[in-house]
Amino acid sequence: MPTTVDQPVSGDQGANLSQTCTYEQLVAVVDAAEPIPIPVHNGFAGTGSNATYHVYGHVGFRLTGFGLNLGGSARTYGNATCSGAGNNNQCLTGQFMNLVDADAELDPSAPDLGSFTFKLID
Repeated sequence: MPTTVDQPVSGDQGANLSQTCTYEQLVAVVDAAEPIPIPVHNGFAGTGSNATYHVYGHVGFRLTGFGLNLGGSARTYGNATCSGAGNNNQCLTGQFMNLVDADAELDPSAPDLGSFTFKLID
């Protein structure tokens, strides 16, 4: 879901994977080895499925692995080494990176969190 800086977005706290996200889609993101935009929030209201978050900006994140419960079974890929109490051995692994996106419409007044956009014009 696209997000816009300085706008609220609805969300659901917790480790509930979207029904529209599949194992194959996540594998493709890992294999692409490219950073994806992740919204960063600096405020919220409400709780649970009624929560809304205020989008502060976007950062680039390169997903290098995951360990998730997909369709009732544990699935891992890449360099995920998930462990620890309380997370059901679910995790995302990766690294924060600069993000350059030729298709993005980034707000020039957005905070500098390492995301860039460019346009080629005649």
